Amino acid sequence: RRLFPDRAYLLLYDISDGLTFGSPEMQAKFHEWVEVYDAVDAFRAAVLAATDAGADACTWQVEFLKFAVAARDRLQSPGAAPDVPTLRYFARLAAAIRGVDQLRTSTDPVIAGPIPQNRDDRRDWLLARNEIVRPIERSLDELTELLRGGHAPGLENELWAPRFTACLTACERYYDERVRFGGEENAPNRELAAAQWNRILAALRVFEAWRPFLKEPRPPDPQP
Repeated sequence: RRLFPDRAYLLLYDISDGLTFGSPEMQAKFHEWVEVYDAVDAFRAAVLAATDAGADACTWQVEFLKFAVAARDRLQSPGAAPDVPTLRYFARLAAAIRGVDQLRTSTDPVIAGPIPQNRDDRRDWLLARNEIVRPIERSLDELTELLRGGHAPGLENELWAPRFTACLTACERYYDERVRFGGEENAPNRELAAAQWNRILAALRVFEAWRPFLKEPRPPDPQP
């Protein structure tokens, strides 16, 4: 009753056979709901487990947790997923996070370095690097512009949204500039990125859990 209050689906449980779904549609819907619940609970655990003072220096995590819990609980009402503009914004956020994580984890010398010493090689390296980094930076700028332009009205009064995009942008600057500054210790925003990134990845799972509720093609990740 909690998952399907309109009684539109049949769900049976047998102690030996486990769950039995009335239809493939119902099974897909059930797993979509479960992923939202699991993602929100995982984000809650990540936030509540933080003990260091800098864990939420950008002050978005608690407010986002409140938002995510409320959005999850509204699923108990038929058709109560976030509105389409909000879901679209979540999809863009998820793509931007994956782009920044590419900077964080890639072993490609164009991203991870080192910077070539030869002048001509360095020029070619910078050109190739800009083709990767600029689309990621542009996607972050677009997130801010979309909020300011009212393209996600369901998030207009949510303080976590601009704070999150600002924090994500600061992390992108760190993962980009640590190569230019000659190492992680020298680049700005190192402590912020270290404290924030696990929670940002936990938020990514929440954004992606809502993706099946948006019946549109997935937006491409930032790439050259």
